[in-house]
Amino acid sequence: PYWNRTGGTDHIWFFSHDEGACAAPVDIWSSVILSHWGRLDFPHISQSSFPPDNYSMDRHHPSLQGSYRDHSSKAHPCHDPARHLVVPVFKPPTHYAQSPFMGAPPVSRDIFCLFRGDMGATRPGCAYSRCIRQTLLRLHTEGKWREKHNIWYGTEREVPGDYSALLARAQFCLVIPGEGWSARYEDAM
Repeated sequence: PYWNRTGGTDHIWFFSHDEGACAAPVDIWSSVILSHWGRLDFPHISQSSFPPDNYSMDRHHPSLQGSYRDHSSKAHPCHDPARHLVVPVFKPPTHYAQSPFMGAPPVSRDIFCLFRGDMGATRPGCAYSRCIRQTLLRLHTEGKWREKHNIWYGTEREVPGDYSALLARAQFCLVIPGEGWSARYEDAM
């Protein structure tokens, strides 16, 4: 109804949230969609444990017949590789201040493997990270991975320090889903 000439195919939409395109209105699906996560499964449900971001929760609006989901997430996958593009998350240059790629001097890569982030400890069930982060934290703690293998894993409390400096010291960085796909992929690059 808004773009009769091309059916919307010459429009570009940017969905910056991991699962944002999953809940895109079906009316814009023929457009080019830029999103952070190229999730292909269909049918799909939200992996968010944060209610305002959980698109699988029923929402109603007077302008729509039925649930909003009938006009969005139940009508299409999250990503169509034939028309849509996955773009990296924006991080300011200061986020990578200690990287040799930003002009910092190279340092010894004395951390074998690194992951620092939310462990979902306050979230019930396995919606957050599909229990991957929680399971790895348990295995890391029980197996004493830091002491035995120099694997640094945990929240900022367990893995303190400047994040950019830690990344510069790591030989390997883990990229583990959280509420959606983790922006740590860009960090690790």
